[in-house]
Amino acid sequence: MESTSKLDDEQWLSYWILYSFLSLMEMLLQPILEWIPIWYDVKLLLVAWLVLPQFQGAAFLYERFVREQIKKYRGVRSDDHHHKSPNGKGKTKFVQFIVPKKGDHEAS
Repeated sequence: MESTSKLDDEQWLSYWILYSFLSLMEMLLQPILEWIPIWYDVKLLLVAWLVLPQFQGAAFLYERFVREQIKKYRGVRSDDHHHKSPNGKGKTKFVQFIVPKKGDHEAS
C-alpha cells in the first residue's frame, strides 16, 4: 500500500482479483472438482505462480489479457463523441444498451 512502485500495486491488485475469481469458480464447480484427484495440487501451483514475485503470474495475465480489453473499451468510448448527455458527460455503453431509443418501440 505504501510503495511508490506501480508494478507492485498492479501485481497485488491483479492477484486478488484472479484469486477471488478462482475461489468463486471453485465454489461453483465443487461437485465436478471433487472428482479430479490432483485439483488441490494444481490449485496450489497456480496460486504460487500468481503470487510469487519470481514469476509475477498475476501481472503477466493482466498485461497479456486484461490491459488489451481495457484499451479496446477506452478506445471505443473516447471516439464516441456524438452520445453526450445534457450535463456534458458521455453515456456509458451499459446505459446505451439498456435505455431504448425513441424510435425502437414503434418499429416492432
